[in-house]
Amino acid sequence: MDSQPKVLFYGNSLVLAGVQATFKGQAGFEVIALDQPASESELLGCDPNVVVFDMRALESEFLFVQMRERPGVLLIGVDPESHEVLLTGQAVCSISLEQITQIVRGLVGPRAV
Repeated sequence: MDSQPKVLFYGNSLVLAGVQATFKGQAGFEVIALDQPASESELLGCDPNVVVFDMRALESEFLFVQMRERPGVLLIGVDPESHEVLLTGQAVCSISLEQITQIVRGLVGPRAV
């Protein structure tokens, strides 16, 4: 039996709260919230498939830890001021919460149980 993809929301900004609320309403995902700052062991211990974070409130070390230790994890950085989203190194402009949900669903699940 496959487990549900884990979506980690890292930080406590209002933007992340909105995106997190969207995912909590979706079946097939395990939603995890972790406030900043968190230790490297806390981040890696969550074992997420996807990490969603506010790019304005992020310390740069976070990205390097995730990319080095978990290269297969999808990183989604949300910038509330410019409405841009960074997907593991690719910038996408003017994306909606529904589009973020579709991207994650297409890349990591949900998986059949």
